[in-house]
Amino acid sequence: MSQFFIEPPGGAPAILTSFTTDFYFDSPDYFAPGTVIPTANNVVISGLFSSVDNENGIQTVADGDNSKFLNIELTNRFSDTITCSASSTTPLLTFDLGNSTSGYRFNFDVIGIDTSTGEVCGYTLLSTFKTLVGVVTLIQSPYIDADEDVTGNSISMTASSPNVVLSFTNSTLNDWSVRFVGSYIKI
Repeated sequence: MSQFFIEPPGGAPAILTSFTTDFYFDSPDYFAPGTVIPTANNVVISGLFSSVDNENGIQTVADGDNSKFLNIELTNRFSDTITCSASSTTPLLTFDLGNSTSGYRFNFDVIGIDTSTGEVCGYTLLSTFKTLVGVVTLIQSPYIDADEDVTGNSISMTASSPNVVLSFTNSTLNDWSVRFVGSYIKI
């Protein structure tokens, strides 16, 4: 976000009266541009993440146009914690790639803990997909690094048009708490 200021006749105001942002958020959509207006000389600034595609990887958002709430959002990001039942495969993330012809590269770090025994597993996954008229195709998952206390658990990323699905397979007889953080780029 940048604020260009030209001093008005009579001098500059003591306090800026508005800030222009990249967007404003009015659930569930983003609109450009947005404005943040201080209330009692106060702007509330929050750091967030969003799965919205933005090639810069960051954006400023007025949380409600003309509000005092400013969000600094890292874009193209995912994060969540999911409980994965014993002896099952659980979707961690389902992401709609849409209908346009595009290419996507995903990068995920995943950590899990057996809530009964304390055993841990960790993964890094890279996957590339393409879309053509709403049909999603996995190009390749060239890299899955697995660090596990127990063998048999795994992660995968698959195509299920128009979505991609990140899943955790739990091979044990106990529930696992699984957290993931990821990002993507799109062309």
